[in-house]
Amino acid sequence: TGAVPARADGGGRQIAARSLKRRYNQGLPVPGTTIVIPTLQAGPLLQACLASLEAQTRRDFEIIIVDNSGKALTRQLTLPRNAGVIENERNAG
Repeated sequence: TGAVPARADGGGRQIAARSLKRRYNQGLPVPGTTIVIPTLQAGPLLQACLASLEAQTRRDFEIIIVDNSGKALTRQLTLPRNAGVIENERNAG
């Protein structure tokens, strides 16, 4: 987990792919599903979304939050173990 700086030109996809490859090469389980959550504001709605995902009975998924705020707002959140963050310097859409 933790913030992963990414370029706004699509570099986030490359980072996510390297993360999966690293997990596979280390013999770690590769998640069956990847949930990508783009956000401009890391507020109560995002917290509710993450809480809902944590309450799921199916656990073989990873969460990638794409922080488009340019202010690293997701650093203020307590993230689930299976969540990572891609921080864009500006709104990448």
